[in-house]
Amino acid sequence: MPLFRYIKSVFVLFLLPCMFFSCSTLKKESLYDFQTASLFGMIYDYDNKPCSDVKTTVDGEEGPSSDINGRFVIQSLSRGEHQITCTKDGYETVSLSFHFVSRNQVLYVRMISFNQLLDRAEKAIEYQQWEEGENLIQRAEQIQQNDPLAQYLKAVLLKERGEAQKAAEVLLNVLNTGFKGPYVYLALADIYQYQLNYLHEAAGYLEAYLKMESNWEVQKRLEKLKRELENSTIK
Repeated sequence: MPLFRYIKSVFVLFLLPCMFFSCSTLKKESLYDFQTASLFGMIYDYDNKPCSDVKTTVDGEEGPSSDINGRFVIQSLSRGEHQITCTKDGYETVSLSFHFVSRNQVLYVRMISFNQLLDRAEKAIEYQQWEEGENLIQRAEQIQQNDPLAQYLKAVLLKERGEAQKAAEVLLNVLNTGFKGPYVYLALADIYQYQLNYLHEAAGYLEAYLKMESNWEVQKRLEKLKRELENSTIK
């Protein structure tokens, strides 16, 4: 092989890996070497479903809203530390800090809804996790005050912790708001009959429940309770 052709072949073989290394290095540097860039984000709930129409505030200024798929883009965001706040009706407001360092960075935000908080509170009460249940109910109340279902769960928690009188007061306040759910009457009947031993009041709430719901077991319970009241009167 002529010397010139040999030198040319060696030079090409040497040049190719250098070109590859240089392109790779430039690409890596371009991801991290920037002053401003667009940041992509995704907002989803505790059921891993996208949250649409979420309003954002970035560093105290109005930002983009999420689309139907929970996605948003912050344009011309400077490299470094930032603060984002996400708000939506029926959801707990989320504020968090993040460090923007790469062009291909994606910001994930998780929000919890009012109903999801109540679902988690109900499970906490079921497993006798009183502090957790109370905390979740309080967070739900920050989103929507005086909601009948949230107040009912609060009463159930108080009832299970042995605070029967407080539980009854919460349920009576629910009724005073005009909400007449049958489960509220049944819960009051349970408290008055089994914890406070106010049998007349318990019978009245059982009757109110049966006017709204047909339940054979509750009917038998009411009949038995009335017999007990009659016998106690005769004595």
